[in-house]
Amino acid sequence: MLTRFIKWAGILTAAIYFYFSLTGIQPMPIQRGIILASFLLLAPLKGISKQKSKLKYYVSLTLSLIGFLIMVYFITNLELIQLKMMGPSDFELVLGAGLILLILEGTRRTMGYGMVTICVVALLYALFGQYLPGILHHAPISVDQLVYYLGMTSEGIWGTALTAAAGIIIIFIMFGCFM
Repeated sequence: MLTRFIKWAGILTAAIYFYFSLTGIQPMPIQRGIILASFLLLAPLKGISKQKSKLKYYVSLTLSLIGFLIMVYFITNLELIQLKMMGPSDFELVLGAGLILLILEGTRRTMGYGMVTICVVALLYALFGQYLPGILHHAPISVDQLVYYLGMTSEGIWGTALTAAAGIIIIFIMFGCFM
């Protein structure tokens, strides 16, 4: 049953993107959000049918559902979050931190530890680079600022790479699958 759900979720994502291709460019938070939501929904489920442990099975399902719900919140509220003069609320910062952690976990499950290690080193450098000597030193940045920039602005997750994935790469992947 779960494999059928995964198959239909992939087909639905492909259908949405074919619709986007036929009707023209949709608002970017929607396009980017749908590709990220489908990743966060499907990445934790990779290899779930091979897992013997019930705990791992339910943890994977829970991560998938939490990631999808976070993306639904961000898709519906991203422009308002970005336009706030006072910055994000504590709830939105928790969701942003969850989004970053879930993307790291999805990356680990789909690509292995190599890419995740590079990302974690970059995050640690952003947080602790103020203590490094010489040219590696940079201005201090708080965890709240890091989560806001990475999770809620176009300089982080919602930036150029996701735009290219949502606007161009996904179409070529889908055409390659159907050929």
